[in-house]
Amino acid sequence: MALTYGFYNSVDSDRLYDAVQVSSIFDGVIEDGVFSTIGDSLIVAEYEGMVVYVGTGRAWFNHTWTLNDAEAALTVDAAHATLSRIDIVALEINAETGTRANSLKIVKGTPASEPVPPALTNTGTIHQYPLAHILVGANVTEIVQNNITNKVGTDDCPFVAGPLTVVSVEELLIQWDAEWHVWFDFVVNELGSEQFGNLQNQINDHDHSEVLNTPVVTDGIAASAVTKAKLASNSVDDSKIEYRVPTLGKRQGSSANHWDDAEGGASDYTLTNVKMEVGVKAAIISNGNSYSNTTITFPVAFAYNPLVFCQAIEPGGADCNIVVTAISTTQVSVRVNRPGTSGSLEVNVAWSAVGPE
Repeated sequence: MALTYGFYNSVDSDRLYDAVQVSSIFDGVIEDGVFSTIGDSLIVAEYEGMVVYVGTGRAWFNHTWTLNDAEAALTVDAAHATLSRIDIVALEINAETGTRANSLKIVKGTPASEPVPPALTNTGTIHQYPLAHILVGANVTEIVQNNITNKVGTDDCPFVAGPLTVVSVEELLIQWDAEWHVWFDFVVNELGSEQFGNLQNQINDHDHSEVLNTPVVTDGIAASAVTKAKLASNSVDDSKIEYRVPTLGKRQGSSANHWDDAEGGASDYTLTNVKMEVGVKAAIISNGNSYSNTTITFPVAFAYNPLVFCQAIEPGGADCNIVVTAISTTQVSVRVNRPGTSGSLEVNVAWSAVGPE
């Protein structure tokens, strides 16, 4: 190895440079490959019959540049009568003295029951890079897009990597779309229309109740993080969600709506959208009185009158009894009775209300 440098003006031909030295100014700036942002990036596509074309684009390989400024048509050799083969559309860089040129060509594969791509030339002076593989089926008379596998942008024929790199695969969508339709048609043909319909019917008839009826554990979930309207009343354990209660089976009464049901009744009602509210309210019975009237306001109103339960708890309420005197959707009125009238007494009234939201 020797130290090389450039460029200086020549005086009496003392500074002469060859093509490789001139091209070496790009070493370290860009790597070999196809420019992804110029033209069609040399993408190969179907044309007509056994003809394909290479799209416009620019490439840089082995210190040489290649520009294809118009679609280049290449003809694939006739197919074998009974066997398939794989041909390669290649960009050839030929530095041999008698050639010194870059070209687009088709490297023909060998027909076989299980064909493989042919080997490409890679010597000191000739380098071939695959732009696309073409599957030439037995006895075919035309090449279609799903038979073309573009290799531009792969390890075998990469995109140019440089300080500014923008890679687009939009042109490859043509090939991917064609391949997807071939696969889908294959699946339908393999199943047959009857089997395909049976498969869809099995999906439709599948019993999803095991999933839908599996309780959801809600420990640790903040109330504000759950939308009650999205929770089916019979599908989750929502005892941890605000004032919702576990699902109740039936309710007996004479009213389909009002749960306080002053008249009583034996009709069974199916419950939906039930909630529970609870609390403790202090009631003070003044000296000389045997009772105290107290109003308890529900934190959130019910849709209809709820069913209310009350109990006197310590301190001081052991010998007291409580009577519910009035119920509405927003409050309940109770009377706390005690034996005797002497002294002032504070009684804690524990209450719970269950009813329709």
